[in-house]
Amino acid sequence: METKLTQHLTIGVTESGEAAISASPSLDCATAFQLVGTLALHLLNAYYKVAETDLTVNHNSGATPKEAKLSESELAAALTGIKESMYDAMDSVFSNVLYNFYPSSAKYELEDEAILELTNQKIKERYEQLTDEEKKLYTASYAKMREYIASRMKVEDDNATGSEAEEA
Repeated sequence: METKLTQHLTIGVTESGEAAISASPSLDCATAFQLVGTLALHLLNAYYKVAETDLTVNHNSGATPKEAKLSESELAAALTGIKESMYDAMDSVFSNVLYNFYPSSAKYELEDEAILELTNQKIKERYEQLTDEEKKLYTASYAKMREYIASRMKVEDDNATGSEAEEA
């Protein structure tokens, strides 16, 4: 039996490669925000699972996690680096959304500065507690995921720039 949706939010890509979104007229703001948040969480979990599988299995020439060349602590540090880079990317995306919505917000600037300052302090403290090998793996995993995310964001920026140019 097919479930009929009474409220929906549809996100997709057009044939020309542009991002598109549509919503049912009865979709209220709170429900829309809940849908976007749920989608974001599912995407983060799915992409993390792929990265985790790649690191624990594929990274070691098909070895299973028990045969992996990484120690448990090294694997944990690498996975933490991946998760934190994804967190940072999503944080950046949502921060940019809020900034674009309300660019002159003094609240945004104050919160952003305070959060960034404290976050950097805590990251440095925790990073210093890692062993040298864990630091190498964490940094490599973090850098690899940041590079991938940056390349995808560049594609999105190029697509957005292309669509804006067409509208002008």
